[in-house]
Amino acid sequence: KEDKKPHPKPEAREEVKPEPAKETPKEEKKSTRGSIFSLFGEDRDYTPKPVETVKADEPKPTPKSEYVRKEPEIKKEEPNPNLSKTSATTAFLEDVKPIKIDERKPAAQPKLSGEQITIEQTMAEKKVLRPYKAPPIDLLSKETATDLPQEDFSELKAKLEDKFAQFKIYATVENLTQGPTFSRFEMKLPDGVRVSKVKELEEDIGMALGGLKVRIEAPIPGKALFGVEVPNTHRRTVKLRTMLDDPSFNNTKDMLTFVVGVDIENKVHCADLATMPHLLVAGSTGSGKSVAINGLLLSILYKYSPEDVRLILIDPKKVEFSIYQGIPHLLIKEIVTTADKAVNALNWAISEMYRRLDMFKEVDVRNIAGYNQKAAMSDNMTKIPQIVIVVDEMAELMRMKKREVEDCIQSLSAVARAAGIHLVIATQRPSVDVITGVIKSNLPARMALSVSQGVDSRTIIDRQGAEKLLGRGDMLFQTQSDPDPVRLQGCFTSDEEVANIISFIKANNDTDFDKVIEDEINFDKEAAAEQLEAQNASTLDEKADDPMFKEALKFVIQAQQATISKLQRKMGLGFGRAAKLIDMMEDRGYITAQPPGNKPREVLITMEEYNQIYGEE
Repeated sequence: KEDKKPHPKPEAREEVKPEPAKETPKEEKKSTRGSIFSLFGEDRDYTPKPVETVKADEPKPTPKSEYVRKEPEIKKEEPNPNLSKTSATTAFLEDVKPIKIDERKPAAQPKLSGEQITIEQTMAEKKVLRPYKAPPIDLLSKETATDLPQEDFSELKAKLEDKFAQFKIYATVENLTQGPTFSRFEMKLPDGVRVSKVKELEEDIGMALGGLKVRIEAPIPGKALFGVEVPNTHRRTVKLRTMLDDPSFNNTKDMLTFVVGVDIENKVHCADLATMPHLLVAGSTGSGKSVAINGLLLSILYKYSPEDVRLILIDPKKVEFSIYQGIPHLLIKEIVTTADKAVNALNWAISEMYRRLDMFKEVDVRNIAGYNQKAAMSDNMTKIPQIVIVVDEMAELMRMKKREVEDCIQSLSAVARAAGIHLVIATQRPSVDVITGVIKSNLPARMALSVSQGVDSRTIIDRQGAEKLLGRGDMLFQTQSDPDPVRLQGCFTSDEEVANIISFIKANNDTDFDKVIEDEINFDKEAAAEQLEAQNASTLDEKADDPMFKEALKFVIQAQQATISKLQRKMGLGFGRAAKLIDMMEDRGYITAQPPGNKPREVLITMEEYNQIYGEE
């Protein structure tokens, strides 16, 4: 409207070029004035003004108005003129509120950063162990030439034939085999003579040979001969190094191989604890029981890493296994030395057995060997180790926790083989009250060392023979696959050698003990029960369980008798409530426990003490 007057110079109008300047007011509508900018207390007039002349070569000045600076944001949404002032304000705030600088960052960036921190923390918390370094064989001593004596048995041979001839048994010596501890005369029995008659002459033959411990084996397995075993004058000391160097130990791929001993033919015998699956070791004092256990443990330390085998050592005597404390093969750092902790360890083994069986069921395998094979081919599964529980003195545990120990052994022996959990139980008192029928029936492999009586031999291997052994590692070894016991000479390892091996293992290997299992095994139930009882006793008097308690206690003190029937009659109570009041008095130590028979309880609180506790009425 302002351009109605004619311009004298239309050429100047063309230089101004008003078209770009008119674009800004065209985009804004008049409804914006009364709705949006009134919120900020501004009432401006945005009527287009005459545009100043701007030269082409000059840069366009930057507008200082706040309205122009926010122009791209307001341009996105146009307010609805039909809305009221309040509705327009709400719509504007809803549009402006989500616009934040933090939201302009990529959403995936903080997520990836958080995951990276979690992985780094997990890698830092995971303890990386060095590969297991087995002790060198040089830590064990070798056998020398003096350990292999040669003896002349010609005189004994003649005495044997003469003695049998006195009993009308004309047997002849066919062969002589010299072993490390004893020698065996292999004799041919004449026709028409019973084998049982030969066995009856055991003591007579021993007396004829100068009072020696003679053992008759009739017949010799695999031969049509019977053997007379006579102790050597000079015994050979079988060293552990000789047995560990043998190919029968080094080349085997069994899961739990250990050395047992050397037979009469100087052949090394090894056994697989995984196939036994549990072992009983019994022998009197000085028979070599502890040395045999050391041979088993050292065999495991030499051949298997902590990833393959873990140990739980139970030593009620506190002296046999103390040297093994802290080795990486232990499941917990400490040696179990009390009966309560031993029962806890066996109970934990039972729960671990069932946990492993559930794991096997999930992956459709039958035993630990199948599970570890699948774990080796899968990234989501972890190999689980075999667990060997060694009890040094069973008699001490049976003396204190007979029922609990029997129940645990019976549960473990049933299915623990498939779960990879094995028991080795040793005792120096092989009597029927220690090796009960339940324990013996669940331990099919037996190692019988020298005992004092034939009845003890029957307790261990169900036959006599162990009373004829010579001690110092001389043993009869019986397995489930071979019910006929084999006579072996166990290996010897000195305390110095054991200490050197343990020191090397501790110095060159890392340990990874399970704190959760350790807390579970070391849990003291009696201490926890006493603490709970003390807490209950401290809060017992504060509780008003029955409003008639004070009156009932006062009546009991006056009558000097605490019976349920009297409370029922004198106070008009029912049997249940009267019995509850009597139990409360017993729990608080006011009356004694119910004596045998129908005798009344004794009242332990006096009226003066009652007044001090509950006050005088």
